[in-house]
Amino acid sequence: MLTAYESCFHKYKTVAPMQTVNFAHNDYLQLLAETGVIGFSIFLLLGMLTFLSALRQSIAARGGDNRYLAAACLGALTSIGLHSFVDFNLYVAANTMALAWIAGMVFAREEDPGAEGRS
Repeated sequence: MLTAYESCFHKYKTVAPMQTVNFAHNDYLQLLAETGVIGFSIFLLLGMLTFLSALRQSIAARGGDNRYLAAACLGALTSIGLHSFVDFNLYVAANTMALAWIAGMVFAREEDPGAEGRS
């Protein structure tokens, strides 16, 4: 169940028992603790598919605007992926919506066969 990190962690805590540790401060550890290996694997698979699609588009794009948009999506996905190692920024609704919007742009461009011809 999501948001169960605090209740699961409490029985293993031996230092400062009166202080509450309710988040892992790492999106990946938090997701792994809350959804288990199967849920984390699904998230990781979807993330890697999105990243690889953006990488493939940024390499294969012919037009300048197409390449710039693909590179911007790749850079945004890379930055949110790296920042998630040290903070749990995907728990902020605006960040999650921005990530979903960028992933949507990546997959919409992959599905649009006429995108290469337009600039």
